[in-house]
Amino acid sequence: MQRVVKLFTLPQGDGRKDTIASLDCKENVVYIGTNNGLLQKWRLDQDSKDEDYVSRQLNQVQLKKRVVAQVITDPQWPRLFTLCDENVTVHSTEDLSRVFYITEDGGKTSPLKGCICMAVAPVYRNKHRICVATKKKLHLYNYQQDAANGQPSHFLFQVLVMPSSVCCLAFQGETLCCGYMKEYSLLNCYSGEATGLFTLHNQQPIIKSLDSEHAALCNVGNLSIRVSLKDAERKTSPASNRITRETIKWSSEPRSIGFKYPYVIGLLSDQVEIYSIYEGDIVQQLTNISGSILASVRCPGPSDNLCISTDRDVYMLVCADADSQVKQLVSKLMMTEAFDMLYRTSTGNEELDQERKQVTHVDAGFGFLFRGQPDSAFEHFAATAIDVREILVHFPELLPPNAKEEGGVLWNWQPSISSNDTSMTLEDRYIALLQDEAPPRQSQDEKESLSSNGLGASDPQLIFALEATMKQTINLLVLFMSARQESSDALQQRCMGYASLVVAINHNNKEETYKLLANRSFCDLRECAPKLEESGLSRELALLYFSKQMYPEAAQALKVNDKISTHCGEGIDCSRSTTREDLLTDLHEIYTAIESNEAEYVKRVLAADPNSIHLADSLGNTPFHHACAMSTDADNGIINDNDFMSMIGVLLNKKSDPNVQNKFGLSPLDVASKASTRLWGFIISFIEVQQLCDAIAPLKKT
Repeated sequence: MQRVVKLFTLPQGDGRKDTIASLDCKENVVYIGTNNGLLQKWRLDQDSKDEDYVSRQLNQVQLKKRVVAQVITDPQWPRLFTLCDENVTVHSTEDLSRVFYITEDGGKTSPLKGCICMAVAPVYRNKHRICVATKKKLHLYNYQQDAANGQPSHFLFQVLVMPSSVCCLAFQGETLCCGYMKEYSLLNCYSGEATGLFTLHNQQPIIKSLDSEHAALCNVGNLSIRVSLKDAERKTSPASNRITRETIKWSSEPRSIGFKYPYVIGLLSDQVEIYSIYEGDIVQQLTNISGSILASVRCPGPSDNLCISTDRDVYMLVCADADSQVKQLVSKLMMTEAFDMLYRTSTGNEELDQERKQVTHVDAGFGFLFRGQPDSAFEHFAATAIDVREILVHFPELLPPNAKEEGGVLWNWQPSISSNDTSMTLEDRYIALLQDEAPPRQSQDEKESLSSNGLGASDPQLIFALEATMKQTINLLVLFMSARQESSDALQQRCMGYASLVVAINHNNKEETYKLLANRSFCDLRECAPKLEESGLSRELALLYFSKQMYPEAAQALKVNDKISTHCGEGIDCSRSTTREDLLTDLHEIYTAIESNEAEYVKRVLAADPNSIHLADSLGNTPFHHACAMSTDADNGIINDNDFMSMIGVLLNKKSDPNVQNKFGLSPLDVASKASTRLWGFIISFIEVQQLCDAIAPLKKT
């Protein structure tokens, strides 16, 4: 959680009322510009005893006695830019009294006058650049360090004439984001080509550059809209495509916006609001804070923070450290963002960074495991150096009696799965794994070593009362990790496939089950076939056999629990074809979607394959035949009736033919009349209404 700490109060000069007008930070130094032309430098240090911050003023310089409207630090060089009395000056961050003016042509001419605002760009193609706005013009300079005298040299490379004066800027790559009093636009700094974004209505434009994201936030009222500043998109994407979905909605219009990856912070009239840049969701609100300026600052310690200033006081918004932010992302299973965060917050210590990565993989593994996604869980565990003892230590219910010890500590044991018996099921292998002879108990050093690998044995949050499915999944995970240690890729694949299938079946997720079984190498017959038979999933069992090229077995499995065949009469042979081509049609996903009784799943399949609405299997049955045959289950409450009628509605709206006959002369309407008079009446009514609408349609055109 974020907190606010007061750093210092601006000292007052004799007979003057100094107030803070601008502020920027670099590393652990804060630079302040005042209303009376003072430029001050403050250093922040962290007290090792109470983790508080100690601030001290290093020096100051008096500029012209006008407001210092902007203070901007160069992110790479020891340079500081100020805007005061409509002039831009360049200072050394080491000695603020060393002052140089930005001139009109970049040479030794008079200072550039009438300056309104400025923006310093991140280094681009080894060039340091600054853009200064004057009345209806933008002046763009490259600047560098003069090796002879240490004085910064700047060179004017472009002057752009604008339709009106620019009030605020963001500058990245070749792209400028400009805020005017009435609109925002994007501008190419070389060609001057402009693209309008959106308009403003009597609002002050605010732009915050998100340098690490190659984007900027443009504020419109209480909305901050993210705009891409990537040069590659300039010629290929219209302006609307550069406005991304990450729009932040503040509770009121912000005075200032700050960015501390991965958070966007808004300074409102009486509070600070913190949003995630990934989701656009609010993370925290800090009330009773009234400020006007936000600036990022890197302080001693593990994280970047933000400075907030009022008229006279400077505070620090202490953000959560990087590892805490990574854990928050992992808890939401936002793994791309979590590992991106790890990369961006690298410590530079290879060993420490590797340890952070290992812990993140372990956290992710358990996160996916307990959310019913074992395939992702296994992949994350496989990326770690964790061994099976570090998993089992959290699940004492799964330990054999002779393996338990007070406190839940495991024995000093390295499991072995090197069995040549390929006919053994995974469950038999796991039993054999745990029945290995338990060697002597651990020494204290071994216990501490095991607990220090990212999963402390005393961590109460990972001790769960496990349901049967979860126990089975964890058993498979332990076997999977043991197989990994012995480089048994085939056994790892079996464990992952079976665990995923068990979870999908137990959650009644037919869509996920279909995807798993359609993968030839993912599910093994030895475990999966008995599980599917036990669950009564004959169509899924047929798909498993088909994936293993066992076509007669697949055809036989399809014959089991065939609801349409019960309406064909006695003595009718409803056997399926055993050819690969016919079975490929018989096992199309549309039939699985119908059996799922989920209208949305049916819609997804039809969206992917619109022609499957009229598909006929080897017996001539269409999806509508199969759906009508399920009506008895709906009438008897075996499946949800509302869901069933929704699915029937989807099929009818997609122009399913209720009169097409199968090889036994039965139409979907015939099957409905035999299975459920209620469904038959519904279909007849739907057809009559549709015919009436078709008859009226030509009259409406005239």
